[in-house]
Amino acid sequence: MSSAPVFKFLPLSYPEDIEHLVNVEYHCETHDEAKDSEDEYRQAARPRMEAFFKGKEASRKRMLKVVVGLDDGEEDKGKGKDHDNNTEMPTMVAYTIWTAPSENETENENENGNDPPSFKTVAPTLPSSTSTTVATTTPTPKTNQLTQSARFALLQTQDALLSSRYLGPEFSSKYWCLDALATHLKYQHRGLGTRLAKWGIEQAEADAKARPGSVDGVYVIASEAGAKIYMGLGMAEIGRREGLKGLERDDEAFRHVWYVRRF
Repeated sequence: MSSAPVFKFLPLSYPEDIEHLVNVEYHCETHDEAKDSEDEYRQAARPRMEAFFKGKEASRKRMLKVVVGLDDGEEDKGKGKDHDNNTEMPTMVAYTIWTAPSENETENENENGNDPPSFKTVAPTLPSSTSTTVATTTPTPKTNQLTQSARFALLQTQDALLSSRYLGPEFSSKYWCLDALATHLKYQHRGLGTRLAKWGIEQAEADAKARPGSVDGVYVIASEAGAKIYMGLGMAEIGRREGLKGLERDDEAFRHVWYVRRF
């Protein structure tokens, strides 16, 4: 009889965790290898993961990972036992990355981009929800077939435009943003995603208490599959992107919802 996995919540480390981040992201959903080569996916994903630690917003990132199978006296060396199959596997099984709001629009960002972000742990009580829902849709741009990197760049550009529409032009200086939340398929439906999302909200609430009037809330851009997690934590839908037409993939993959929780 296999023992139940033991989960630990730890800060992310750079550069040790880059490959594990890519691994969890790739294995958080099923893939059609004919359309989505694992090698190509990983090559495209690494620069994105590096940017979390070395980009201009790195000093505002707050990151947490979930590792499994480590005893109290065992070091986190990136590998451990898969409790279901008793085989070696990366111990990281989930992670979250949040961006804190900029203190002002002209703040000096991390110029060399090499320093990892600071890590703070707080655990205040979650606030009551004051969110409201606004039904909004956006026009869908037409594009030719794009590489994964080009698709990501297009989505980033549109994310900023729609976030400005739904949250206001100063959203980046008023809201915490959930950049990433992923759980390995083998460890989904165990509450890890909810705990990671709640942790980020707690970080944001502590920031709002420390800087009264400076933080309006938190938001996330996610698929409808995340509705149970986000709405269960007091978020409400305020807008949508209905997709990116003209891509070689099913348009469903590019439909996203804006969820917000205002303080």
